[in-house]
Amino acid sequence: MDDLTFDILRSAVRVAKDEQIGRLDGLRLRLAQMYPDAPIQREQAIIEWANHVRAAHPTGIH
Repeated sequence: MDDLTFDILRSAVRVAKDEQIGRLDGLRLRLAQMYPDAPIQREQAIIEWANHVRAAHPTGIH
């Protein structure tokens, strides 16, 4: 993962928590505002986060 993608991932986690963003479309919109010139890295950060959540909760989050 490159440095920008990692920065976006950290921002995504922080923003989702701090701003109580509970939906992926809302998070995507917020990250697009923060990183308008990095659509590929934004999406990669979301994919990395999703992979982490799947690995941490293999039976889903209840």
